[in-house]
Amino acid sequence: MPGGPARVSGLVGCLPGEQHPVLVGQRRDALQVVGHERELLGAQLVEHRLAGADEGSVGLPGLRLPQLGHLDEHGAPVPVGPGPAHEAALDEPVDEGCRGGRAQTGGGAQLACRLRSVDEPVEAAQIRGAESEAAADGVVEGLDGALVLLHRVSERLGQLLPVGRTGGLTGGGHQHTFRISKHSNLVRKATKMKALVVGGGIAGPAAALALRQVGIETVLLEAWPRSDGEAGSWFTLAPNGLHALDLLGARSLATQIGFPSERNVMVGATGRVLGSMGLGVPLDDGTVAVTTKRSRLSAALVGEVERRGADVRHASRVAHVVSRPDGVTVALEDGSTLDADLLVGADGVRSLVRGVIDPAAAPARYVGLTNFGGITERTPLAASLPARQWHFVFGSRAFFGAHPTPEGDVVWFVNVPGPVITPVERAARTSEQWRDHLVGLLATDAGPAADLVRTGRLELWADNTHDLPRVARWHRERMVIVGDAAHAPSPSSGQGASLALEDAVVLATCLRDAGSVEDALTAYESRRRGRVERIVAAGARSSSSKIPGRVGRTVRDAMMMLVFRFVVTDRSSAWVTGHRVRWEPDPRPALPSGA
Repeated sequence: MPGGPARVSGLVGCLPGEQHPVLVGQRRDALQVVGHERELLGAQLVEHRLAGADEGSVGLPGLRLPQLGHLDEHGAPVPVGPGPAHEAALDEPVDEGCRGGRAQTGGGAQLACRLRSVDEPVEAAQIRGAESEAAADGVVEGLDGALVLLHRVSERLGQLLPVGRTGGLTGGGHQHTFRISKHSNLVRKATKMKALVVGGGIAGPAAALALRQVGIETVLLEAWPRSDGEAGSWFTLAPNGLHALDLLGARSLATQIGFPSERNVMVGATGRVLGSMGLGVPLDDGTVAVTTKRSRLSAALVGEVERRGADVRHASRVAHVVSRPDGVTVALEDGSTLDADLLVGADGVRSLVRGVIDPAAAPARYVGLTNFGGITERTPLAASLPARQWHFVFGSRAFFGAHPTPEGDVVWFVNVPGPVITPVERAARTSEQWRDHLVGLLATDAGPAADLVRTGRLELWADNTHDLPRVARWHRERMVIVGDAAHAPSPSSGQGASLALEDAVVLATCLRDAGSVEDALTAYESRRRGRVERIVAAGARSSSSKIPGRVGRTVRDAMMMLVFRFVVTDRSSAWVTGHRVRWEPDPRPALPSGA
């Protein structure tokens, strides 16, 4: 090219398995179209900056990109042609020293030995004086479609340009992490790591989304057939959980199927207001907590896992697990087996995977409450309840909660103190008989509780409530647990689902950043254990306040007023809902799991 080497600035890459580089403007039929940066899951991605005279850049001898034309933001897209000169250039040796020197040959383009910073805008490629071709049909006109890997070149550049650490998170090859945005890092591996995630509730699909986001192939195993999303009760997802969903590109799944909730208002059996507090520290954009049905959120997350290309298998109950230092083999009840590099147990408070990791693990602990839940549709009683608030009643014989919906319904639950209800006892009554039983427990309490239950529909009944005070071992070899399998708080904490979503993000980022699977699992546990066990303990104390005993009921209301005024306040609870897990690498060193 007359006047010196070509200057190029932009993104360059190719699809896995392809051999030719592409830039913004490459023919669409050669690319996998990507609609969102978080959909670049499993792609082997590296961001390069091509330049001719940037300070500190290092050229790659002999690298030439033929048939490049002007590719600014408004110019016509121009395809990149493969060609003999380019194929030869890819096989030439490169300067792997990358110490700030510059090696030049002829008029070839120079490749700067650095990655673009996280928030630095992507510049369009600019080639002065080069010959160009007319654009082909179906060209990619946006940057999203051009964020793909330059396969053969990046294999060499991977040794020069890693942002994260190298490590052994594959079946046997090297791994590098490359930053493509403040929310998305992708792992490039010689052999792609595979994970089996057991459990299709909330923790399982969230873990599957997070693992795929760092480039780990994932199979999600759910024991039950596909759900219609209508079974079970309602719950509130706190802002810290919504933030974790946001990092996974899935916050809208919750906000679209739920409604906002801002406060909890507590009253006594006589109707006297005991106190109120906010439902968490809102997100930076003002988003508050969201109330939805648990089964709906689970179904939406599973659907999103499928949409992003993961293998989801319903009616796939795990029967047996064989663990090895380098992987696992899972046997299903149908007789089939699956092998993987990692097993993630997201299978709830009665986790099978937890028992495989530690056969001596303590069982779940019954907290003394049985849960019931339902809905009263199109009721005038909804107008008696403040909008966007939970109305909690510390009743004389049960604890009651109700929340009006924007459609004029009221969703509600009842916590009944007492011994464990056996399966035989549960089956001995119909849902209508259980509902009548609840009406009798609430009849003497002030407020609309008894009427709401009497005119409503029971959707969950006789569900014994458990927690896990402490699980001694969270991981062993290539197995790890997340969510309720590791730390089930009582529903009184309001944090079960949110903690599970946090777990998913932290586990994935530890696997992305650590030097080995063992280091990653140790880092995950050390960064999660202290927080979740503190929340589990707080939830247990909250549950005990719902079953105060005869003497406790006499003084409870007066004590509660003091507690909600001076002890349990928005400020004192901010550490729970104001917590924000990070997608960026954690600057703090990981402590040993026993620290």
